[in-house]
Amino acid sequence: MYNPSNNSWSQKANFPGGKRMSACAFELYGIGYMGTGLYDANTVKSDFWKYTPNTNTWTAIQDFPGNGRFGMVGFTLNNEAYVGTGDDNIDKYIDFFKYNPLSNSWTGIISPQAPERLSGISFSIGNKGYFGTGWDEEFYFSDFWVYSPNRLTDIDNKYIAKNQSISVFPNPANNNIFIEINNNLELESELFIHDINGQLILNKNINDKSTNLDFST
Repeated sequence: MYNPSNNSWSQKANFPGGKRMSACAFELYGIGYMGTGLYDANTVKSDFWKYTPNTNTWTAIQDFPGNGRFGMVGFTLNNEAYVGTGDDNIDKYIDFFKYNPLSNSWTGIISPQAPERLSGISFSIGNKGYFGTGWDEEFYFSDFWVYSPNRLTDIDNKYIAKNQSISVFPNPANNNIFIEINNNLELESELFIHDINGQLILNKNINDKSTNLDFST
């Protein structure tokens, strides 16, 4: 344990899950959690453990429901944890799961339309979670994604335009927002717009190739 007031370290109970590298960790309700990773730098793991500071003890919790893996990212929102991505020594992943400490259960959530990867970074600001960068053992990534409880989107408009054939501009905007669907498919799109606090303020279907939304009020 590190104490910043006097810049000192003190020994605590050893992790009982064995030697581990590239694990995933987060904190909820003052409890530390760690799991997955490579056991003895060779075997992928899906186990998860919690550390209780008051009793200086480790306790096993529900295993991560996806394949065992290492190099995952994790962030916390609204007293729940979100972990995803990673590598199991065979495949790489872009899926995400949510952990609820009160029910000790995992739930799958929507996955971003992004390349599979490992060893990215993640954090949360307010009620939104962010993850990005990492690599797939061939390419390094510089994209970043933002997750709110209802929607996971790429925050780079150029990336959206290139990969989803959708353009949203200008950004930022004071009055009007234009949406252009740049493909020849006759598909209906569903639009969700959230405010900075994550509250849904508009939900509508879009049938036209070009849409003008008035946000002056």
